[in-house]
Amino acid sequence: MMPGIDGMEFCRKIKTDINTSHIPIIILTAKSTEESMIEGLETGADVYITKPFNIDVLKAQVKTLLDSRQKIKFNFSRQLILQPKEVTFTSTNERFLKKLMEVVELNIVDVNFGIKELTQAMGMSHSVIFRKIKALAGLIVVELIRSIRLKKAALILKKNNFRSLKSVIW
Repeated sequence: MMPGIDGMEFCRKIKTDINTSHIPIIILTAKSTEESMIEGLETGADVYITKPFNIDVLKAQVKTLLDSRQKIKFNFSRQLILQPKEVTFTSTNERFLKKLMEVVELNIVDVNFGIKELTQAMGMSHSVIFRKIKALAGLIVVELIRSIRLKKAALILKKNNFRSLKSVIW
């Protein structure tokens, strides 16, 4: 037992805080009822394992969790790069990325817009934004901003003729 707070509440706090919601959580517990398992998973835990447990099962769960995170990261970064404005969002992490995309798109024509301005607009520290973007999209902040700008320019070129793009740029 953890002092002062139980594991379910701890998991809930981590998964609902924008600064930590990207961290995978494995609940390892003696509570083995189906109700406890459902509660644990509903609080946001990625994996729920009851004691006593087999270490090989735990290793397999960790491997599967890491593999699935890697696939999600790859697919999201690919989707982000392909269609910046058309991505749909629902979870805490996805709401973070939606806000991030909106901030970048609002400042897309500002050539001085960079990491410092992004962190100020997001109201977060550099380190939190770096970790979250790397964990969720597999990119560093500069790459993310650059890819959004490039894709937005490509969408403008695709939808409009060069004269329209010229009026937007100049």
